[in-house]
Amino acid sequence: CHPEDAETILRRHGEARERHERYEVRGRFRGASQTYRWMMLRVWPVRAPGSDQETWFGAAIDIDDLHRLSESRELLARELSHRIKNI
Repeated sequence: CHPEDAETILRRHGEARERHERYEVRGRFRGASQTYRWMMLRVWPVRAPGSDQETWFGAAIDIDDLHRLSESRELLARELSHRIKNI
C-alpha cells in the first residue's frame, strides 16, 4: 500500500470492522513489478451462524488505467474552463 493511502485504507477498514459492514476503498498498491497501481478494494465480513468469529473476504480490482484516464480528463476540463474564463 502506498504510504499516502495507508491511513485512509486502515481507517476505513477499522470503521467497517466496528460496524460489521462491507466497504470499498481505492488506493495505490505495489505489485510484483515494484510499481504502484491504483486498485479498488471491495471487502466484506462473513460470520458462520451462531459464531462470533468473523472472516473477511475481498477482491482487488485494478483500476489504474481508468484512474489515469479520469485524471487526464479532469485536467483537460480544468484547462478548458480556465481558457474560457480568459476569453
